[in-house]
Amino acid sequence: MRPRIAVPMVALLAASGLGLFAPGTAGASCAGPTIVSITPEARPAATPSGQTRPVVLHPGEAITVTGRGFIDGCNDTPGPGCMGGGAVTQKAAHDVALVLNRSGSGTRLGQANAGDPATGYSIEWQVTLPTDLPPGSAQLTADAATARVIIRP
Repeated sequence: MRPRIAVPMVALLAASGLGLFAPGTAGASCAGPTIVSITPEARPAATPSGQTRPVVLHPGEAITVTGRGFIDGCNDTPGPGCMGGGAVTQKAAHDVALVLNRSGSGTRLGQANAGDPATGYSIEWQVTLPTDLPPGSAQLTADAATARVIIRP
């Protein structure tokens, strides 16, 4: 039985080494947008990047959500990667929607435009959460950026 397993394993390892299987995610040089902070009014800023616990939010609460890296184009270095070679093209993203997602449905909270390269293509949404949000886990999403939140009464 071992020879039957060994042959497919050798073929798989050889193909992987030759680059015949593409990775499921972008390479490390392709950076995407991130949500940097979620700040409920009158409370210190939370930083969802790398945190282990979600931010607690309340129905009807006014919040400010900030992010960076919101571009239209490729955030990569010239050469192979998400551009496949050639010049890097970047411009600030416009009309980026901030959406509260929970249980397979989303609520659009607002939209904003990213700043210029000097700001790191930063973006800010100032929104008020709907008053009829049921309690539970949710995600704030904007483009490819996400942050976990918990809705509590």
